[in-house]
Amino acid sequence: MAFYLFDEPEEGQDNPWTLIDQLDRTKLLSAGNKGTAKLLAKRLAFTHFVYVRV
Repeated sequence: MAFYLFDEPEEGQDNPWTLIDQLDRTKLLSAGNKGTAKLLAKRLAFTHFVYVRV
């Protein structure tokens, strides 16, 4: 399993991300809920995402 690491994406911008092999909770954005996570995924142009509450 790999995880996407990114800064808060902005709408209409090229939002870079990197893949990491180990989950580092200190680097995670606080999406707060599934709706916010979905918005961030859309801004990153992801077609699929899984919301995991940690």
